[in-house]
Amino acid sequence: MNSDIPKVLHPIAGKPMVAHVLQSIRTATKANVSVVVPPNSKSIREQLDQNVSFVEQAIPLGTGDAVRQLQGISNKENLSILIAYGDTPLIKPGTISRLIAKHESSNATVTLLTSISSSPNDYGKIIRNASGKIVKLTEYSDLEESQLHNSEVNTGLYAFNGKWLWATLGQLKPSEKGEYYLTDLIEKAASSEMAIESITTENEIEGIGVNNRIDLAKVEQIMRRNILNGWMTEGVTIIDPSATYIDAEVKIGKDTTIHPNTSILGQSAVGQGCSVGPNTVIRNSIIHDRVEVIASIIDRSTLYPDVTVGPFSHLRPNTVIGNHSNIGNFAEIKNSMVGAYTAIGHFGYIGDSTIGNGVNIGAGTVTANFNGQTKSRTNIEDDAFIGSDTILIAPVNIGKRAYTAAGSVITKNVPTDNLAIGIPAKMEPMSEPKKKSWQIKLAKKKSCAKSKLGEA
Repeated sequence: MNSDIPKVLHPIAGKPMVAHVLQSIRTATKANVSVVVPPNSKSIREQLDQNVSFVEQAIPLGTGDAVRQLQGISNKENLSILIAYGDTPLIKPGTISRLIAKHESSNATVTLLTSISSSPNDYGKIIRNASGKIVKLTEYSDLEESQLHNSEVNTGLYAFNGKWLWATLGQLKPSEKGEYYLTDLIEKAASSEMAIESITTENEIEGIGVNNRIDLAKVEQIMRRNILNGWMTEGVTIIDPSATYIDAEVKIGKDTTIHPNTSILGQSAVGQGCSVGPNTVIRNSIIHDRVEVIASIIDRSTLYPDVTVGPFSHLRPNTVIGNHSNIGNFAEIKNSMVGAYTAIGHFGYIGDSTIGNGVNIGAGTVTANFNGQTKSRTNIEDDAFIGSDTILIAPVNIGKRAYTAAGSVITKNVPTDNLAIGIPAKMEPMSEPKKKSWQIKLAKKKSCAKSKLGEA
């Protein structure tokens, strides 16, 4: 891989390669799972779930030696031992189940998963005798001329009789490189006339191993196509699958439409009846029902039902948008709670803020939350009106139904039902006509929003 990252941690569809293998194993069997890791494997241990045990192979002496490290924790003679490589992420749970069933029903010493490959030169070959029995595994470079056209390859998934496995591992001889190969056990079993069984993958894709970045890209493409096909089967419309990227852990509700150039990543969940994209990134976020996001970035945020976002807005981590609120174009919001029926319709910055229900944030509003040393919060209470180009110098509180005039700089708290105007702003009680006018506008806005909800 030519990488400082362990091969099995390279991500495929949003999670480490080996995590896909472990997920398939866990779906197929409830057996205890152990992972053999090299020294200094902190990164591997941190990225895998806590329901696996880790066994260290102090010196990398090959796959046979790696399995030998497990003997101390898996030495019950009556157990079958399933062995998988961490770089084969496309093997399906059903295939693993078939392998286990074949192994146990046939009482075999070893059962292999093989694949018929269109590029067999890249994998270890299955060698059978005249009666069709497996006698050994060999690399392409070691094949005889009569074996060159053999397209049956080893995928690296095995089931062993535990008693035989632990007794025979110690008999392995080192290669010229000083390594012990698990594949040599097949020839040992055959020479001792032990029962060797096999099953074949339903298609060659399952058997693909990742050895370089080209393989990684190929497997990524296959897995993403499978993910998209699965969601379309579940009732999600994907306008252009070739320009849509959905990670393996994402959840999406039915009747949601995903438009082109959209990525939904990480642990994100999108509800029913949503419209996402085009040109949108959603990462580790919760999107509730009937939300519309256009050409925007949503990162570690939560959008409640009937919210609209975009185009060209950026919701940064720890942002929550209440139901029926509108985040328009070129808005940036960070670490803030925005209430229901609130409008931030135009360009501006909201950071480290709590905004109530029914608030209007005018174009160009900025919460100045950082003084060069510390960050402070802005609090805007229900039904407030923030005029265009208002700058709110945190920490500051805007009371209920308070009003800031366009271009004002707010350095002090604005009481309920007050008007703040000027640079720096001065406070004055809002006149009754202006107060009534604003209350009428609020009532109409909320009535309109509820009416639209009823129509939906």
